[in-house]
Amino acid sequence: MKDKIKVLWVTNALGCGGAERQMLYMYDILNKYSNIDVTILYYARVGDELNIDSYNTIFIDKSKIGKLRTIWNISKYIKQESFQIVHAFGGSSANIYGRFAAIFTKAVPVGAMLGKRHFVQKPISIINSFINLFGNWWTVNNNELIPILKKDLKFVSDSKIRLLHNGFFSSKFVNYHKNQKLEFDIDKKDNFIFTAIGRLQPVKNYPLFLKAAQKILSEFDNVKFWLVGNGDEYDKLVSLADDLGISKKVKFWGYRSDVDDILYRTDVFVQTSFTEGSPNTIAEAMRAQKPLISTLSTDLSEMILDEKNGYIVSNDNELELVEAMRKMLKKSAEERKEMGKISEKLFNANFLDVNVAKEFDDFYHEILNKKSNY
Repeated sequence: MKDKIKVLWVTNALGCGGAERQMLYMYDILNKYSNIDVTILYYARVGDELNIDSYNTIFIDKSKIGKLRTIWNISKYIKQESFQIVHAFGGSSANIYGRFAAIFTKAVPVGAMLGKRHFVQKPISIINSFINLFGNWWTVNNNELIPILKKDLKFVSDSKIRLLHNGFFSSKFVNYHKNQKLEFDIDKKDNFIFTAIGRLQPVKNYPLFLKAAQKILSEFDNVKFWLVGNGDEYDKLVSLADDLGISKKVKFWGYRSDVDDILYRTDVFVQTSFTEGSPNTIAEAMRAQKPLISTLSTDLSEMILDEKNGYIVSNDNELELVEAMRKMLKKSAEERKEMGKISEKLFNANFLDVNVAKEFDDFYHEILNKKSNY
């Protein structure tokens, strides 16, 4: 058996966003399928936070001690606990705090790019480029991010960039409460359900979802649209649904921890984002054997085979989205079921827990082996 590796994951906050949820997924997966001991460090708090009671975490309050002391305290904690690797698992600031702290210790600093907008701010890109001079291992969760990472930062070594997929537990470990009548069943009744899931922020472009809904509802009966999530645009989107005259056909579920139950009762999953990294919700819908519709918000080659398990439409293109929804509605239940089976097959090939755990395990051992050979 390989030696156990002690890894510190550094993130800004543990809010309810996709990156934070993915961190907890991977924590559980690595505990189950690898010999890696992970601790999660975060340094800010937000309004809506995930439940982290069952996870090994530490909080350093940056708001009280300031930026420099936060880096210093992270460094002390790395030395105290003898972490071998410090992996930034959050946004652009986590790459600074985590990697700066690591270079003051004997730990290996690893950066992460989980979305296209991480390094758009010039000062952040300059600092992260500087840190690359002391250690430039990087991970991405989507191949599309590799050229963006190399464009945004300096001193990035091609040989030290690795693709680590987002990992998820197999459907056999997911309780969809298939035999229970839940509130979702009551709202669904005999309706065909299009569902979008995510934080209600401008980048998700949910007005497109609602405008397409208006067009579909003018043509088809027994169709409903579910929007799952909370965020800054909640009131705006509720008002838009009312203005479009579709409020009775749109259900705003707010933030939910039971999205798997929702996905099981969904007919088609829809994503309308302008930009994404590697969307968790699409992977979860694939696991639930759902047909998919998504804007070309990222590289979807491992998620959607166009016209086989779903449709890829242009960003912010209402006509294309409506047409894709029409096609889904005109398919038979058996045809949609076959599309869902292809979704699950792609999920198992690219995002299944045991395979992704091996990716992380191999990567962490690789960088430690190369360090020992210096």
